[in-house]
Amino acid sequence: MSSSSFFSPDYDSVVNRRSPTPQSPDTTKPSKIQQTLGTQKRHGTNVQESNVAGRVIVAETSSHAAPSAAPGFAYTNFVIRFLRYALTCAVLITAIIIIQLKGLLPARSLVSEVPDKVWFTDKFRLSIPDSIEPSRITAWNNIPLEEKTVPLIAEFHTHTTHSDGSMSPAQVVDWAIAYGFNVLFVTDHNNLQGGLKAQEYALKNRSSEIHVVPGIEYTCCRIHMNLVGLTAAAAAAAADDDDDSKKPSYLSPPSKWPSDEELQMAINETHRRGGLVFVNHLPWSLSTEYGRQVPTIQIHPTIEQLLAWGVDGFESVSEGTLDLPTIRFTEKHSMPYITATDLHSPDIAPTAWTILNMPKNSMPHKRQQKSLTVQQKARIQHPFTTTPQELHPQDTYKHLLEDANNFTAAIMDLLRSRTPGATNFYYSPIGPSQRVYPVPNTSKWDWFSPLAALDFTYFWTEDKGMYSFVNGFCHERIFTFYFTRAFAFIFWAFLLFIIAELIGFAINMGLISK
Repeated sequence: MSSSSFFSPDYDSVVNRRSPTPQSPDTTKPSKIQQTLGTQKRHGTNVQESNVAGRVIVAETSSHAAPSAAPGFAYTNFVIRFLRYALTCAVLITAIIIIQLKGLLPARSLVSEVPDKVWFTDKFRLSIPDSIEPSRITAWNNIPLEEKTVPLIAEFHTHTTHSDGSMSPAQVVDWAIAYGFNVLFVTDHNNLQGGLKAQEYALKNRSSEIHVVPGIEYTCCRIHMNLVGLTAAAAAAAADDDDDSKKPSYLSPPSKWPSDEELQMAINETHRRGGLVFVNHLPWSLSTEYGRQVPTIQIHPTIEQLLAWGVDGFESVSEGTLDLPTIRFTEKHSMPYITATDLHSPDIAPTAWTILNMPKNSMPHKRQQKSLTVQQKARIQHPFTTTPQELHPQDTYKHLLEDANNFTAAIMDLLRSRTPGATNFYYSPIGPSQRVYPVPNTSKWDWFSPLAALDFTYFWTEDKGMYSFVNGFCHERIFTFYFTRAFAFIFWAFLLFIIAELIGFAINMGLISK
């Protein structure tokens, strides 16, 4: 059997030759044919030798050629490889989705790890730029005032890490001072801890610069309103976050949809304990919720209802929005002007400053007047003129807290009086330039960042609406699965697998060099 298809192209020059004259073989020395065979085997060539009609026939075949296999075996091999590939992808994608949905990745920013030691605290100790100094901005209402008043600049609505804010209580105090405020209301959602922590920090470290009033933003699906100026006893009861059974029911909604009667009870009980109630951000509350044809705050009481229930005021400026209808309603009913930033993050800059025109001879609450020393009375009349270094040794933190509570009562009396000119506000729609605070990644997050980058949740969207801060969300859950995206992902994944298989096949056939 001889066919040129079985032989290499150089058959005649290499292997087709006559045998040498027979002679005694030398068994100790390899023949030329054996040497050639050994050389070719070392170079990966299989050589077959036969003797046909006195000719030495050597057929060489490359050992790199793909072995012949039955079509069924090759098909089964392909299916097994594809199933292995698909299973690996499915497990990986499922694991990534679970990790992302469960929040198992390390914290990306230091804010959530150590909120009291984050990187932007010291930057807040900068003074407010002269171009937006509140005293250089025209007040909203130029009502003639008595000469013996001390204008204080107040911020009425801020949040800390004790609810949904990204700054610690101390950082919120630093932010307020940096932007020209010397009275600060800290109002976390259904929580008083942030306000008390901010008050403690201010009294111990910055008592000559700012006065902090702890409060609560009563938050539910029907309304957001601030409860501020509670007496010390009521504040202490509200501060017990570990045991909800001990917390006064009026300080947090009994459900995410409280009734009118329950809302009125919260207002009345706050008044009974010396506090005031201010309704927050009506333009935001009554705006249309994203992706839905319903308000953000549903079944919100009307402004007339709230007035009849006894609320003490409404935010005239909220989150940069000048609410002119509410301002006119406020002026009609001799209510105080209230402006609010609704602070949540450090890159927010205020656009309005509430002016509290405190009488110089204003005194603390009459029930506590007899127990005050002359030094304490003087400090209450001029609360920001005494630095911590000038305090008398007998002025312990307890005394400072008593002074602060008394001065808070004086502020509540001013807001409650509805005296013309008692309050005013500065407003600048441009305001100070917002500061940029890039969030540095933690080293742990950097290691897991590939898992965060592979976001397979784009297969669906889930819209829960606004969070109630009580129990769950306020709007109907809308879940949408995008089948086209899922099928497209399967298509492209399968196509990549086929391309990889074709490349491997081409390499094995010698069409592509390795």
